Amino acid sequence: MKEAIHIHANDPLAWIAYADWLKEEDSDWVQPTITNSIGMNLALIPAGTFVMGSPETEEDHNNDELQHEVIITKPFYVGIYPITQQQYKEVIGNNPSHFKGDNFPVESISWKDILEFCKKLSILEG
Repeated sequence: MKEAIHIHANDPLAWIAYADWLKEEDSDWVQPTITNSIGMNLALIPAGTFVMGSPETEEDHNNDELQHEVIITKPFYVGIYPITQQQYKEVIGNNPSHFKGDNFPVESISWKDILEFCKKLSILEG
């Protein structure tokens, strides 16, 4: 079993770090990436187990970061970069961002908006 790594579930970049860590641990493993129909770059998060959270002895450890084993039963893809305003507009049809720019990250959206984006993107991608 691989040495434990520590990631936070709500940190998308941590999932990328997890994939990179797997690649380093197994030099034969190649991190598969794809580009979807709206230009999002996605990295594969493989099935497996790892320890999430931080050790109690870690500096700045918080009580809500208890270590526990996580089992990923099915591989999935996660975006490597933030969703751009152009990508969001292609899927949703509008750009609610305050700081405009096609290649800027989309902002000023709610959790509900994100869920709608994911749902529509899944339909678009088939």
